[in-house]
Parts: sequence; structure tokens; C-alpha cells
Amino acid sequence: MLGILAGGILGYLAAMLIAHEKYAFLSEYAPVVTLMAVIGAYLGADGLHASGFMAVFVFGIVLGTKNRLGSRSKKGEDEKLEEYILTTSFIMRMFIFILLGLR
Repeated sequence: MLGILAGGILGYLAAMLIAHEKYAFLSEYAPVVTLMAVIGAYLGADGLHASGFMAVFVFGIVLGTKNRLGSRSKKGEDEKLEEYILTTSFIMRMFIFILLGLR
């Protein structure tokens, strides 16, 4: 339960800082804010003895549906964030196979 709450709060806060019309002063740094918030969600939930994976999962859902929460990204920001996510997921997949190969 605490993992869901931590992920939801940090996801909403990150969406506000990245894509809100009034408070989006970090919109240029969307990939960095996303990465730091994901790490914060995991460590925050883990520090509360809750599921860090659940916090990160809920964070992704909340951030992914930021348009439904009343936040709008500037033109081009969604494409930059999507490119960052694709690059990061590609690197993580390579890392997983490297780890599996080492075992």
C-alpha cells in the first residue's frame, strides 16, 4: 500500500514539474527529472519497508497518463522523453543479458 502511495505522489509531482502549464519549470530536463524521481520512488518506498517495484510501476502509470491529470507537455518534450525511455530500455535489456551471461 505504501509503495502505491509513494509512486502515485512522486509520479504526480514529477508530472507537475515536467508538464504543468504553470509549474513546469523543469520541462527542459524531463529525462533527468524522470530518472531521479524513479530512483526516489524506489528508495523512498524501500525506506518505508514497502515495495519499491510497485512504487516505480505506479510512478510510470501516473507519469504516462499526465495528460489526463491536466498537464500538457511543450511541443517536442514528449518526443525527447520517449527517445530517452527507448534508449534507457535498450541499455537495460543489454545489461540484463550481460548479467545472465556472466552467471
